[in-house]
Amino acid sequence: DSDGMTELRRAEEALREQATMLLNAQRMGQMGSWAYDGRTGVLQWSDATCELFGIAPADFRGDFDQFTSFIVPADLPAYLAVHAKVNPQAPLLEAQYRIQRPDGSVRWMSERGTATFDSAGAITARIGMVMDITGQKGVADELAQNTMLARVASRVAHIGGWSMDLDENRLSWSDETCAIHEVPAGYMPSVDEGISLFPPEYRDRVRALVQRCIADGTPYEFELPKLTATGRLIWVRSMGEAVRDASGRIVRLQGAFQDITQLRAAQHAARESDERLAVLARASKDAIWDWDLERDTFWCNENFSELCGPGAAVSSQSWQDHIHVSDRQRVAQRIRDAVDGTAATWSETYRIQHPQGGVGHVIGRGYVTRDAAGRAVRMMGSTTDISERMALEERLRQTQRLESVGQLTGGVAHDFNNLLTVILGNSEVLAETLASRGERDPLHGMAQAVVDAALRGAELTKRLLAFARKQALEPRKVDINQLVLGTHAILRRTLGEHIMIEFRAGPKLWAAEVDPAQLDNTLLNLCLNARDAMPGGGRLSIATANVTLDADYAMRYADVQPGEYVMLSVSDTGVGIDPQHIGRVFEPFFTTKEQGKGTGLGLAMTYGFVKQSGGHVNIESQPGLGTTVKLYLPRADGTVDPAAARGAHAEPAGGAETILLVEDDEQVRRYAHAQLVSLGYTVLQAGDGVQALQILDDDEREVDLLFTDVVMPEMGGRELADLARARRPGLRVLFTSGYAENAIVHDGRLDEGVKLLAKPYRRHELAQAVREILGT
Repeated sequence: DSDGMTELRRAEEALREQATMLLNAQRMGQMGSWAYDGRTGVLQWSDATCELFGIAPADFRGDFDQFTSFIVPADLPAYLAVHAKVNPQAPLLEAQYRIQRPDGSVRWMSERGTATFDSAGAITARIGMVMDITGQKGVADELAQNTMLARVASRVAHIGGWSMDLDENRLSWSDETCAIHEVPAGYMPSVDEGISLFPPEYRDRVRALVQRCIADGTPYEFELPKLTATGRLIWVRSMGEAVRDASGRIVRLQGAFQDITQLRAAQHAARESDERLAVLARASKDAIWDWDLERDTFWCNENFSELCGPGAAVSSQSWQDHIHVSDRQRVAQRIRDAVDGTAATWSETYRIQHPQGGVGHVIGRGYVTRDAAGRAVRMMGSTTDISERMALEERLRQTQRLESVGQLTGGVAHDFNNLLTVILGNSEVLAETLASRGERDPLHGMAQAVVDAALRGAELTKRLLAFARKQALEPRKVDINQLVLGTHAILRRTLGEHIMIEFRAGPKLWAAEVDPAQLDNTLLNLCLNARDAMPGGGRLSIATANVTLDADYAMRYADVQPGEYVMLSVSDTGVGIDPQHIGRVFEPFFTTKEQGKGTGLGLAMTYGFVKQSGGHVNIESQPGLGTTVKLYLPRADGTVDPAAARGAHAEPAGGAETILLVEDDEQVRRYAHAQLVSLGYTVLQAGDGVQALQILDDDEREVDLLFTDVVMPEMGGRELADLARARRPGLRVLFTSGYAENAIVHDGRLDEGVKLLAKPYRRHELAQAVREILGT
């Protein structure tokens, strides 16, 4: 009837509403239901289940194989094993697995179900629910991972937790805290036991912090040493805070321990390394720098600022601005080549502008660091000031150059003096002979001109020998102050009234070991140079002082020995010397004067004389401000020697003794023979040492004097003298030479007992030397 139909429709409508509500509930909970008929093998899925698996209900065939095809192959064996374990005693089914939807997405599923069985134990039906737990699974996995990471981080950082129960007065330690203290996991010491692990001197401090936290909740943190259960000393960082209940009462303390033993050791090592690097960087005197190429910023030590000036290492540009303008482009290009190329190192020598003025020489070295792509990101290196080294090398080269020139000069002077001996001697005899005929004889003037020219040549060779350090010096203990005062009158007359002379005598001046005659001549030459540098007048200052040259000074100058010296300086207020010429002023024939105004031998002679005397000479000059020449003469031991009397030349005196003349130069030998014969002596002559010894062996006549040249082929004069004295004991010897030879001169002075007549010599000098040896 109609009422029955109406009631049926209402029941069907209610059932549909319930089904809809169930479906919506399943969708909201990401759940679906399923049922499996064990007799027919048919599997039924709800619409919600189909949505979970990403298919339309019409596409589900209703068989178990289609269902298992969704399960990720790696999870399928475990799922089937769970199904196989279901039995009447264990009818429940619980499994989690991953499925892959047709769209390729992977989801986690949680399945729960139960089974019914017949009397034989066979499954007749299964029903259950399936839920998408991908979100929950992610949270759970993340939580598990975070827990694991926290545990690992705790172990890596050596951090452990602790809690103090105030009611029980006992500590609870985490496993990591137990590991830090080297006790078994689960160890729960009393508060006093925990504090007793600190060294005695720290226990009161820890106890006070804990009691204050208990009293008013003040949190604390400290770093202190602590002993482990095995007695090993460690360093820990501990922090604690109070925990209150709902009423605000402090019921326990909690906090953390961290083992910072390795951290403190690393920090200490880093500090030591930094301090060591700073000390080494300072002690090395090198400018050390680190250039960040990406940010174009510099780090440098203090030495860099001292070398290049403040602000020199802010960026690459500010640093390059301190490079000498002539070297800047070259250095910048070489750096770019190193950075842009593949080279690992950069090295360059260049000039910089010193902050205090002037130019310095440096050598820069850098190491390029590159990233994985080969791009340069950093350059570290050092800059070394080599100005003093280069100056020393230049002085050494100059000294070697002067030594080479000196060797050549000595040999030339020797031969030249032989010629001058003949020219001077014969022209002097000729001039005297012509003078006896009358002063109006025109030949007399010509002969005298030859004598004057020969004398100038002799003076020239004398200066050359002084430069070559081949002159025979006769050093004595000299009071330099007295020597300067003795030349004062001569300087007044020589220099002229337009030159003001001042002398500053050093007090308590030491005696100097020097040849007074040569020093007298050197001082006069220096004063004449000073006069020529002040054509319009000026001030000439002469000063003496006691000076000690130390090892640092000796390192900066070649051939300088540390020790005590007497310094004699000559300063002028003249035109000065250009810096490009200052390194050549001691070279022979080099002069800054106008052509015809100087020979260029004055300073060369000064250099050679001072060096041969065992001293040192230094010159300082600035254009427009004047020049100072300083002579450092060796200090003598003992008191000053008495000055030798200087008298006028006496008339040549002769004698009747027998003289053996030995000279390898025939012209010089003929001249000397003629002069000695004219003085009344009996003269035996030989051209070399072998012939002279033969004469001594064959001639029974007594020989009173051996007059021999020093430098001869085959046998030198010193060897001849020794062999001759062996044959004729008591034989007196007079040497002659064009320059000082090592055979008779050592350390710049004649050997003891050696008498030398230097070439070229005049007739009266020969006569005087012979009479001094033979005795008047």
